[in-house]
This record gives sequence, structure tokens and C-alpha cells, in this order.
Amino acid sequence: MLSDSPMSYSMLVSSFSSISKLWELDVLGIENPNATLSREEEKEAVQQHFLQTVCINSENRYEIQLPWLPNHPPLPSYLELAERRLAGT
Repeated sequence: MLSDSPMSYSMLVSSFSSISKLWELDVLGIENPNATLSREEEKEAVQQHFLQTVCINSENRYEIQLPWLPNHPPLPSYLELAERRLAGT
């Protein structure tokens, strides 16, 4: 059984803190740091995407495609919610 001494309280808080941090990283989808792109590699990929997708349209304006994240889950549709809100106004 735990005593009420400051030392045992500190160890208990430290223990719970470590466990909660591991849980947060897992929920956030943080993976092995070696498997993700470094900042420089990401910057290079963004520059390459820009160079491959930039063009000038018929109105002499620049257009590029948005750089979507690969393997991102599809976003939910809120069409019904938006229609109900519109009907309520």
C-alpha cells in the first residue's frame, strides 16, 4: 500500500505521466521517427510538387494543386448537417 510520503507521491505521478504520454503518442498516430520524412526531405517534396503542378491559366494567373498528405483518411461529409443548419435559418 502507498504511504502519504512526498517520495511515493512523486513516483506515482511520474509513473502515470509516462504512461499517459505513451498513450497520447499512440492516439496521435506518431510512428517510428525513422519511418517519417525529415524536415529537409519534406521541404524537397513540397518544392518538387510545386514545380510539377504550377501552370498559368487562360487569365494569366498562376495555378497549383494543393499538396495533400499521402495516406490521409478521407474526411467525413457534413452535407446533411449543413443542410439542416441552412433550413433552420
